[in-house]
Amino acid sequence: MPCCLRDISRWVSGLTCDPKLGVSDLALQRGKITLGGEFTRLYRAVSDAELEDILRFGIRPGAGTMETKLFTTSAEDAAFFAQNILFPLDQKPLTIVEVEFPDSLASRLFHFTTDGKTTMAVERNLLSEFNAAAGIQPLHFAPMPAS
Repeated sequence: MPCCLRDISRWVSGLTCDPKLGVSDLALQRGKITLGGEFTRLYRAVSDAELEDILRFGIRPGAGTMETKLFTTSAEDAAFFAQNILFPLDQKPLTIVEVEFPDSLASRLFHFTTDGKTTMAVERNLLSEFNAAAGIQPLHFAPMPAS
C-alpha cells in the first residue's frame, strides 16, 4: 500500500523551506505572537497544494473547499484522517501541519467529535485572527494513527 503521509524533508529542514517554494524560515513563524499565556496545538492533514498555500498565505479557504477549517487535537488523529478518509479519495500523499496559538483563541473554536476523534473548527470569520496568532509548521514525521 502506498504511504499516505509525505516525508517533507525535501521542503523543510529545521525551519528553512526549499527555495523553490519561495518561502523563508520567517514565513513559517509569520504572525506568531506571544501573549504570555498558555498555547493550544492543533493538527491538520493537508495536500501538497494546501501546504504550499499555507506556507505562502496562511490558513485560508481554497476554491471549492469548505470555508471552515477542521483540525484535530493530536498528530495521531490527523494521521488517522489522512490514512482512512483523505488518502483513499485520490491516493495522493498528505502532510500533517502543527498549528500553535493562544488558548484565548482556542476557547472560541467550535469543538465536536467525529469518528471518535476530538475535532476543532476554525470558522471563516476567525481565520484572520487565527493566522495572526498562529505558528504553523509541517511535521517532519508521520505519526501512527490512533485506533
